[in-house]
Amino acid sequence: MYATYCKNKPRSENFLSTTDVSFLAQCQRDINHVLDLRSYLLKPVQRIMKYHLILEKLLKYAPSRNAKRRDELQEALEIMERVPRYANDIIHLMGLEGYNGDFESLGQLLLQENFQVYINGQRKPTPRQIFMFQFAILFSKPAPPKAYSRKVSVQAPKYSYKSHMLLTQVGITRFLAEDANNVQFQIKVFKKEGQ
Repeated sequence: MYATYCKNKPRSENFLSTTDVSFLAQCQRDINHVLDLRSYLLKPVQRIMKYHLILEKLLKYAPSRNAKRRDELQEALEIMERVPRYANDIIHLMGLEGYNGDFESLGQLLLQENFQVYINGQRKPTPRQIFMFQFAILFSKPAPPKAYSRKVSVQAPKYSYKSHMLLTQVGITRFLAEDANNVQFQIKVFKKEGQ
């Protein structure tokens, strides 16, 4: 539910930016609220980011003699660390334009990240936003910053679909690098005969 709310946040921002909000402002004055609707719509997004901090403190001060309660708190903490990350991945996925397939057929979205990609032996890397699903990897090109609207305060990132690979048709080779932060790997596509 939270991921859906976050996914739609740019739409609500866009609505408020393009709509005559005088009625909403009048309602705000009538009920004597300091915050406007935009601020209230942002609260759930801000709040969900703090839940893991509360759970960490509860876990820290939970009595060690109650192992069952500690296990439950640990499980809740792990979930609340994943939820914001998943919502962020979904927001990025919603910015993907030009893919005509069905996302559900690709399985669960496992991660999205920006990579430097060497295509067919290029000397210079190309920036690509990668969406890794259970059954496929989608490659997209990040849109230039000028493609973003200045009116909307919360803007979903934009990407242009480039290609995809089914995981049943790829092999991955990891290269050991001297720098542990510079992980490199090669993805090769093994096409079936007749393709």
